[in-house]
Amino acid sequence: MRTPGLQDDDHGSFALVTGDLALSDEIAVLAAVVGGRLRLFARWEEISAVDPAGRTWAAVLCGPDAPPVGGPTPVSAVSSSVAAAAPTPILMVGLGEAAREQLWSAAAEGSDVTAVPLPEGETWLREHLGVRLTDQMPGRAAAFLGACGGAGTTTTAYLTAAEAAAWGLRTLLLDADPAPGGGLRAALEPTGAVRGRGSSGAPSARGPRTGRLNWDDLAAAEGDISAAQLQTAAAPLDGFGLITGGAEAPAASTVEAVLMAARRAADVVVVDLGRRRDLIGLGRGRWDLGVLVASPDRRGVQGAGGLAERLDAGVWRTAVCGGARREPPPKGLAAHSGLEVVAVLPELRWLRRAECLRDAYDVLRTRSGSRAVGALVERIAPTEASGAGGPHG
Repeated sequence: MRTPGLQDDDHGSFALVTGDLALSDEIAVLAAVVGGRLRLFARWEEISAVDPAGRTWAAVLCGPDAPPVGGPTPVSAVSSSVAAAAPTPILMVGLGEAAREQLWSAAAEGSDVTAVPLPEGETWLREHLGVRLTDQMPGRAAAFLGACGGAGTTTTAYLTAAEAAAWGLRTLLLDADPAPGGGLRAALEPTGAVRGRGSSGAPSARGPRTGRLNWDDLAAAEGDISAAQLQTAAAPLDGFGLITGGAEAPAASTVEAVLMAARRAADVVVVDLGRRRDLIGLGRGRWDLGVLVASPDRRGVQGAGGLAERLDAGVWRTAVCGGARREPPPKGLAAHSGLEVVAVLPELRWLRRAECLRDAYDVLRTRSGSRAVGALVERIAPTEASGAGGPHG
């Protein structure tokens, strides 16, 4: 389990300094549960030897056999790069009663050391590592909310997820309002090949996948939901993963737990809220972008105006689904909502007659449709991806 080197793209890692194999196995399991990767070092000096330029770890842990303070080679004396790359406090972990006295002694000697005895501290440590991992490598999350019925919220969320996947971004779509017979649920019915442009821009086929989880399964799961769990259980659809289904719409607590895990599992997380007003405040501090989807008529304008006071203008924007070509969006939309109009999806009459939501994928093959949806992806995507200009870049 020794670490010979670090890859440039190896993000979301925990560093553990110890020679105790039983302890390293225990921490490796916890790291895997929260979706991180464990890097093992026998001595503090090895961190500098492997990565002399320094890096920021999601968390740095050590065993009682390798104390960062009070030992013959404290971490501050090893390398300034290690000290800078180690989040404080350093977590000293130990297994069993024999290690307890060493843990408290080390914690007393250094204010930047937190003692974590195992197994009693396992729940705290798992939650702490999960938070540190999310803070270091969060996926970007966007919520889509309908200003009125039939606004095209699900279609817009689906197209955004498909376009993000076409950009090469790991993408998850959470259907937070999965009504029976709804568009996203129906899209999972066997319809042949899964369409996705891939890197070449041509459709690609993917085989069927079993063992996916729905909202009922996730609500019943014991303990924290892991990123690995979502990656393996999300249903594949046009290049991205989809969570939908269940006997009824998921509770806010379930959506929040899945959202946190999804941000660790994907680059982009798209959440279709439908018309669920109860979930607007869920993303406070979680959404990187909120998109209020409105139809280009009086109902859309009035619906957007009715939600104006509940939406944070610093996070939320609005998009028009079904706007007339070469015409600006309704003048009253921005005024009534107080939100910037960031995209206008063109009016495509054939889409209203489509039998399946997935038929909307063809919108991305039109210049106007690709431009409008691409503008949304640019707002959501990580900086390095948006700078590349997407698949047409």
